[in-house]
Amino acid sequence: MTLTTYTTEVAGASHWSLRVRKGTLMRLTDLAGDANVGMLFYNPENLLERYNAPDTLKCQHTFKLTRGNCLYSDMGRIFASIVEDDLGWHESVCGNSNAAQVAERWGARDYQNARNEWHQNGYDAFLVELAKYGLGRADMAANLNLFSKVATDDEGRMQLVAGHSKAGSQVALRFEMDTLVVLHSCPHPLSSADSYPYTPVRIELSQAAPVSDDDFCRNFRSENQRGFQNNALYHRASKRGHHDQAQLPPARTALSPPPSALAITTSASSRPARPCACWTWRAIRPPTPCSSAPPIRSSATAPPTPSASRATST
Repeated sequence: MTLTTYTTEVAGASHWSLRVRKGTLMRLTDLAGDANVGMLFYNPENLLERYNAPDTLKCQHTFKLTRGNCLYSDMGRIFASIVEDDLGWHESVCGNSNAAQVAERWGARDYQNARNEWHQNGYDAFLVELAKYGLGRADMAANLNLFSKVATDDEGRMQLVAGHSKAGSQVALRFEMDTLVVLHSCPHPLSSADSYPYTPVRIELSQAAPVSDDDFCRNFRSENQRGFQNNALYHRASKRGHHDQAQLPPARTALSPPPSALAITTSASSRPARPCACWTWRAIRPPTPCSSAPPIRSSATAPPTPSASRATST
């Protein structure tokens, strides 16, 4: 049976992840109002490629994100496009809440004692999901905060705009490449709610309509056209690479370095193996001695002692 649609609800103070295929439409709905969805993207074929908030904002000349904007990777490719939006503003500059912030604002509660009434923070929620794919703290990037709007006061201080998202507000993302989506429903780091906000969201997955030449997101900015071109080149090269790889003989080719000069390195010793990451080849060379250090003489070439020299001269 083919699954054409999928729906799930993410409770407040929760986290979720999924490898989403190119051409998928993800619709998120704020079920109670004032939701915050922290979100990160990774390339499941190369987990080093991930969402880049500065490039996303800079190349589209914007501070906010809304319909028409594309969400870029650090390789200049587009993970997803915002094809529908009820709010007109989502932010990508404030990052995550952390355990210290949450404890100071609403008190510390862990799951072991409070169960579903615990006070989870966005940073730790991301780490739990990232660990499932062999990722950790070093792999964290600046994240999206969907359904959240920030504004500045006269002193230039950013503040979260309360009441920005009403119950039933939606935003829809169309994925332009296979993407590992990691998200949480924890409070925004600038939230000043009186009590810890448990704000559930609904996620719906379906098939998106094909991207046409007059697509709104594709033509929203000229930079987006280049981003779609980068995606097209990536997918063409990926298909070509898989085809060529299938035709290669099993023997080592002339381009492959000799086994004695190479080692395969992964992070499996310190964390779980990445299920969709590639092995990394790293050349190992012997250490080079310092050129300023005096040469080390062996006993066979050591100069004669003064007493031995005098004995020889006599």
